[in-house]
Amino acid sequence: PHSYHGFPEEAQAEGGAAAAPSATEQAGVGLIFSPTDDGKFVVYNVVKDSAADEVGVVNIHDVLVKVDGRSTEGLSLERLRTLIVGPPGTCVHLTFVRPAKGKQREGRYSVDLIRTPMDSRRGGLRTIEQLDADVKAVKAQAIEETKARAREEQKRKEVESALRKEQLQLREAKSNLEFVVGELRKANEEKLAVERDLEDQRQACELEKQALEAQLYEADVLRTAAEDELRR
Repeated sequence: PHSYHGFPEEAQAEGGAAAAPSATEQAGVGLIFSPTDDGKFVVYNVVKDSAADEVGVVNIHDVLVKVDGRSTEGLSLERLRTLIVGPPGTCVHLTFVRPAKGKQREGRYSVDLIRTPMDSRRGGLRTIEQLDADVKAVKAQAIEETKARAREEQKRKEVESALRKEQLQLREAKSNLEFVVGELRKANEEKLAVERDLEDQRQACELEKQALEAQLYEADVLRTAAEDELRR
């Protein structure tokens, strides 16, 4: 259920015309509240061209916590209406809490609104049908906002999923790179070891060559000496 606190309740006279306001006419400030399960009164709509709309402070989803300094806790919707509605032209002091949203923290504020019985810009009383049309428009807007938030949430989840996937791929690529670098380092160390072995073998071969050349030289000297001995 919603409580209309913007204009007096209007009965339709015969023929469909709005009944004229009585001498005891009561007026509100142009706010429509929706009670929650935990007993709070949330602004469901701000009636166009009303006192609340002209002040431009109260937003949809703000929570009413006090009326003229009196807490709304434990009040019924009808009792709340009797506190807000009053003689046209009188003032009502309302205190609201604006819920936290995004980086914006929860905040409390107060506003003085003049009770207004009619839509002066349109020159007549607003009918219940007009208020219902406002409610339907707000409800449609709320549905679209909910869908938009759902789309944004889905997009956010998709982006987070893509980021997690990319991070996983980066970790795997880093792991593979570290493995390749390790294998290259190992291969380089094995190459250096082979080169050292080859150098050792070359030096050993060189020493053996030198030893053989020395032996050949000594054999040649002995052969020459033997030949000289035979000639004698």
